[in-house]
Amino acid sequence: MRQRRRGRQSAAGAERSADALGLHFERPDPERDVIVESKVMETLMEAERRHTGVGLAMLKLFFPGDLRPHEQAFWDEMRRVKAEKEAREKAAKDAAQPLSPQATFDDVPTLDSEGKPSGETFRSMYSEKPTIKDGTTSYVVSSR
Repeated sequence: MRQRRRGRQSAAGAERSADALGLHFERPDPERDVIVESKVMETLMEAERRHTGVGLAMLKLFFPGDLRPHEQAFWDEMRRVKAEKEAREKAAKDAAQPLSPQATFDDVPTLDSEGKPSGETFRSMYSEKPTIKDGTTSYVVSSR
């Protein structure tokens, strides 16, 4: 019998879970996630009712031609519903205020040896580095 070589070859062929690859899947819920109807069009319609945009995304794949009048009416309504939903989400996003202004190091005060604000910021501290006689710069950060 031939022995299996260890090293790169066995590591490359090792089985990995989807989680190890950064893909985190949930177990499907048969009642919610599995859609079974007797016809493809009915299945796409039910998928669209449950998950906005899913049926629309697959409609032209399965039905590239013209639709029946009642089917066309259904999909026109679903397009309108989807557009309204996207408009509401965009308006909510645009109306949302950031929690706080973006902080920068320019705004962060440094503390003196007693732990009180020194009136100096990181920017001024780093732009005016103290120079030691040998030409190097140094900072001492005290721990509390």
